[in-house]
Amino acid sequence: LLPIVEAVVFRLPAQLTLGMKWTDTVSISSCQGSIPVRVTRRNTYVVGGEQNQDGRSLLLIDRTDSTITAGEGALGQHWLSIRAKGTGSTQFQLNLPTGALVHSETQHTDTIQITVSGRTQKLIQATHETVSLTR
Repeated sequence: LLPIVEAVVFRLPAQLTLGMKWTDTVSISSCQGSIPVRVTRRNTYVVGGEQNQDGRSLLLIDRTDSTITAGEGALGQHWLSIRAKGTGSTQFQLNLPTGALVHSETQHTDTIQITVSGRTQKLIQATHETVSLTR
């Protein structure tokens, strides 16, 4: 659940202005099976403005991100290495008075390289995620 929560929950600066930009970086170490993996994600946010929708005042924030993943270790009698790089973008709509997330739309693409016992496989993973407040 941590990647999902991290994707839609972020800390806003105390004051926001149109065009304001800020960056944060998160690094997490974990294990994928018996393989230790480190994931580093850098997010850049830009305040896009305000919008009225269905009688609600919304704050628009755009985020771009880059992710680097690396890990290696033994998997049974085989040595496994994983490397990945990804980029993405998200458009957030926040309730202006409360700061609550109303809607977000995310596109993310990762290029993944897995090497097992000297043989390398490359793959591309593309995701599209939509989060919406329902009542």
